[in-house]
Amino acid sequence: MKFRLFAESTAKVVESVGVVAVIVMLSVTAIDVIGAKLFQNPLRGATELMGFAQIVAISCTIA
Repeated sequence: MKFRLFAESTAKVVESVGVVAVIVMLSVTAIDVIGAKLFQNPLRGATELMGFAQIVAISCTIA
């Protein structure tokens, strides 16, 4: 019973981390596009941030 409780609580935490990673990806994309189109100044490092967020999101959904 203790293991099941531990597994469920761990799964909720990992799921939350995955959701935050997806929100970060959406925010970075929106900021990058708005910056590039309106201000001719895209977000520096957006590609790297997207890559890191994708790794976190994919890892959390697999777990």
